[in-house]
Amino acid sequence: MFSNFFSFNVKQGNVIEKRAADNSTTIIVSSDWAKNPFINDYKIPEKKIKVIEFGANIDNIIVNPKFNYQKTGQINLLFLGVDWERKGGEIAIECLNYLNDNNIKSVLHVVGTKPPIKYNNYNIKSYGYLNKNLDKDYSLLKEIIYNSDLLLLPTKAECSAIVFSEASAYGLPILTYDTGGIPNYVINGQNGYRLNLKCGGKEFAEKILEIIHLKELNKLREGSFAIYKQKLNWECWKAKFMNVINEIKESN
Repeated sequence: MFSNFFSFNVKQGNVIEKRAADNSTTIIVSSDWAKNPFINDYKIPEKKIKVIEFGANIDNIIVNPKFNYQKTGQINLLFLGVDWERKGGEIAIECLNYLNDNNIKSVLHVVGTKPPIKYNNYNIKSYGYLNKNLDKDYSLLKEIIYNSDLLLLPTKAECSAIVFSEASAYGLPILTYDTGGIPNYVINGQNGYRLNLKCGGKEFAEKILEIIHLKELNKLREGSFAIYKQKLNWECWKAKFMNVINEIKESN
């Protein structure tokens, strides 16, 4: 059984899910957040559940050896998501404005959606939805990620966004909220930072300023690519999945 459920409350009618979990030999989930409800709500033995993180849905990866900020003095922030509100678009705008108001030239590159018209200004570059199945869009997406300095995605709810795997594949540090299954994909001090849900755009901006002041960008870039190689790729997912299959075969 492979699961990416958002809700596990038997009292609310998830009897079928409970039965499926009970009848499964092994349950594979994409984050510890998705694993815990099986244990706490469905009383499934922990040894029956395996966590395998999602890989990056992107290929022909070339990591930028240096950040644009080091060359241009401009921070290129990437907001990558189709749901403007849930992904924290307004928080990203607040962060952008705080940086520019404090003489840190910054541009927010928005991919996957378009900001509300009220936010149209020269500090935002919107690309809308880019279809990976179209060569032109796919090439543009990879170019945008390559030329970005940080992925800024203050998402308010997330099970396990593949965008974190894709950012890490390009050595792109991540700033996001500490919620849902994100801790499996964003490790503080390694490939980015997870901020408390109470934080606003100002706090995200201050974290960016801290990263720049401490000259952490290159360290986080190297850590991002390292964690991608370690677990956030599909070859690793495949190997772990096959290990699960082999364990099942050996136990029968």
